[in-house]
Amino acid sequence: MTKKSLSLNKYGVICGAGQVPLKIAHILKNQGFSVHIVKLAGEANADYSSFSFVEIQIGQLEKISEYFVEEKCTDIIFSGKIHQSSIAHINPDKTLTSILAGSKLAGDNYILEAIGAYFKGQGFDVISEDQVLPRESLSQNYRSSKIAEGRIKEDIDIGIEFLSQISRFDVGQSLIIQSGRVLALEAAEGTDEMIKRASALIDPDSSPAIFMKMAKIGQSLMHDLPVFGLNTIEFLTRSNIKIVCLQAEKCKLAEPLVQIEAAMLRADISLYAVNYE
Repeated sequence: MTKKSLSLNKYGVICGAGQVPLKIAHILKNQGFSVHIVKLAGEANADYSSFSFVEIQIGQLEKISEYFVEEKCTDIIFSGKIHQSSIAHINPDKTLTSILAGSKLAGDNYILEAIGAYFKGQGFDVISEDQVLPRESLSQNYRSSKIAEGRIKEDIDIGIEFLSQISRFDVGQSLIIQSGRVLALEAAEGTDEMIKRASALIDPDSSPAIFMKMAKIGQSLMHDLPVFGLNTIEFLTRSNIKIVCLQAEKCKLAEPLVQIEAAMLRADISLYAVNYE
């Protein structure tokens, strides 16, 4: 990358919860870019004291845009988790109010795509965090155990079809299925809370419960990548879920695959890559 391109690019990072936004900011800073941070109030919980930053309430898109314009940012990255409890209590400005009124569905994918389009309309380039911090995913046909057969294979096929059919409603990237019954679908609470909710419904005397995570069909992977990591493995272990299916190539791993595999082995959990037909 040339010095000229470095001088022309300034990054704005809109930060939710977790350490990933901070990692992205440091990567960009170490590459010589100017980085400006918007901490989403009540969400961003990493230490951004070494960066130029402001804290702005969720839903105040116009204020965020104004800040990035003032700092002459050219590129914007959305990063970090937004808890659904925060979304339920946002105070939207006129721009977000218009976005929310623009569709009968108010799913994550629709909202994030519309917000991305708003910032593009303000003259910013909106890029995926994976362009800065590439993460691994499972390759096609990956498996850590024997080929799934019988009831397990049937449940996996049902789960894939179920997620395929509900994609048009822009809800849920994850589910738990056991013996032909969908025990839980990821709703507003998020993946880990869904696993906790389903734990009481799992029959220890039946075939293994299966956790599945896949991107919605037609989902934009720019802002709302499905991610699976070590933290979720802890919840799966507590709930005695022994099989995990992740969409090949599209479900990103929060930690390196070697760490995921080691944690799965310790928990005696089998890992499979799956995909839509």
